[in-house]
Order: sequence, then structure tokens, then C-alpha cells
Amino acid sequence: MKKASMSQLKNSLSSFLNLVREVIRVAVYDKGGIVAWIVPPTKDSLSVKERIAALNRAGLVELPLAKIPKKLPKPVKTHSKGSVVQALLDERRHGR
Repeated sequence: MKKASMSQLKNSLSSFLNLVREVIRVAVYDKGGIVAWIVPPTKDSLSVKERIAALNRAGLVELPLAKIPKKLPKPVKTHSKGSVVQALLDERRHGR
């Protein structure tokens, strides 16, 4: 295990990442306490989809109910020469 302060990590990030590539864990300290660990990924690391599913099961994120459309609806063209408020009221009265 290697120790590094936040300033050391900031100034020598690539050398610390090289250590991690060699399977050496790095403890990051700030004000005397550990604030983070930099560790190499494990073979059983989850994919992004698997992590999101696990967060959903834990109730930490909520998945969308429907897919987001790839195309957004076209902007509404107003025929009135009045204000934006009047155009909004007209749209609400008559629909799109």
C-alpha cells in the first residue's frame, strides 16, 4: 500500500496510477485522515448496467418508466402577433 496526500496525488497522478496498474493500492489522505482509496479494478467488477440495476434494487436511483424519444417534437408555431403569454393561452385553448 502506498500513501499520498491530496496535493501529492494532484501533482503526480500519472505515477500513482502506474502504481495502481501494478496492483498497488493507494490511500489518499487529507488533513490526517483517509478520504479515498485508489484500487485496481477486480475481475468481478460490475458493468455500468449491472451497477445501475444494483442501485435501483437498493432504492438509491429510480429508473425511467419509458424510453426517452430520440426525436423531440417540433416547436409550436404561433400565429398570433401578441405576447408569448397570449400565444400560450391560445395553445391551451386550441391544443397543438
